[in-house]
Amino acid sequence: MKRTQDRSSSTAPDVAGTATLVDVAQAAGVSLATASRAFNSPALVREGTAQRVLEAARQLSFRPNLLGSKLRAQQSRMIGVMLPTLENAVFAECWRGIEDAALAAGYSLMLVTSAYDPARERERIEYLLRHRVDGMVLTVADAAAAPCSTSWMPKACPMCWPTTRPPRTASAILFRWTTAAAPAKGCKR
Repeated sequence: MKRTQDRSSSTAPDVAGTATLVDVAQAAGVSLATASRAFNSPALVREGTAQRVLEAARQLSFRPNLLGSKLRAQQSRMIGVMLPTLENAVFAECWRGIEDAALAAGYSLMLVTSAYDPARERERIEYLLRHRVDGMVLTVADAAAAPCSTSWMPKACPMCWPTTRPPRTASAILFRWTTAAAPAKGCKR
């Protein structure tokens, strides 16, 4: 009879080759709650204890599972961004600015491209919604015909429309391009 090992008492990596928080706690000689706090609320843990936990995590190649904490919080801390292409320097620069702002606010980004194809836009927006993004930045071919303008779109998902005017039914943040471009070098306006 093959004997199975109880995971709660193991300090070895799990089947996938990654350590669990239980493994880290045991290796550091602390409770699971203390190990969790060392990652999520380090100010609540004594410095020496936090260092032991982090060292155990390093030795075991442990990485916190962000998906689990996002599921518990019911927030993905992710913003979906749909651009037509990254081949155009304007959109590449737009991506860079969105990324800088998102990272500063503690958000991750998920990028999709649409090639200004309405069918692909709908498919890509659905993809972002299935990943439970907390909001979207959308550049679409025709805002009035965009899938976001229908009841298909959840009302609780904030949207930002950097290049097109959204339909009246959509709540959105708009960019005023003339104002944004005014500080550009050589601009007289």
